[in-house]
Amino acid sequence: MNNSTFVYATYIRTTPEKLWKALTSSEFTKQYWFGKELQSDWEEGSAVTFLDKNREITDQGIVIKSNPYHLLSYTLKCVQDATEYQVMPKVTFELKQMGVECEINT
Repeated sequence: MNNSTFVYATYIRTTPEKLWKALTSSEFTKQYWFGKELQSDWEEGSAVTFLDKNREITDQGIVIKSNPYHLLSYTLKCVQDATEYQVMPKVTFELKQMGVECEINT
């Protein structure tokens, strides 16, 4: 079993509030998720759905943690991926204010 973890630190000149909106608002997600729109109510245990421009589901997951302006974590699986996972892949965004910039660890 492979327990790979990758951490990417990105610095963005914005506020945690604006960055949270960019991560959770479908109007913004289309700009950096290759035209895909994320849909969720972002409550823990809720579904996360990625829709392409034809409104077809391409990826989906479940919200694990949702602490607005600080932490967002959800499972993520491509619907075309036939892999039998023992543990679902997950994506976690940790937001930290750093002066006029936010650090986002993914």
